[in-house]
Amino acid sequence: GTLKLGHFLAENPLIEKEAVSALHYVGYTFPFNMSGNPAMSLPMDADRNGLPIGLQFAAAHGHEDLLFRLAVQWENIRPWADKMPV
Repeated sequence: GTLKLGHFLAENPLIEKEAVSALHYVGYTFPFNMSGNPAMSLPMDADRNGLPIGLQFAAAHGHEDLLFRLAVQWENIRPWADKMPV
C-alpha cells in the first residue's frame, strides 16, 4: 500500500513489525548503506496519481561529485524543486 508522507519520522520510532515492512520501501538502498558508496534517488516523473517516480544512482566510493553533477544536470532539464507529491 501507499504510505502517508511522514509515516517514518524519527519521532515515530518503528516497532519491529514496521521495521520489517519498511524493507519493502527501502530494500534497494541497503547495499549502498552497507558499502559506504554514495547513492541518491532522483525524481524522474510522476504516476497518474501525481506520486513521484524516481531512479536510484550510485557512484564509486568517494565520488559524490559525480552524483551532484548528475543531479544539477537533471534539475536543469526537468526542474522538480516546485513539485510536491499529492
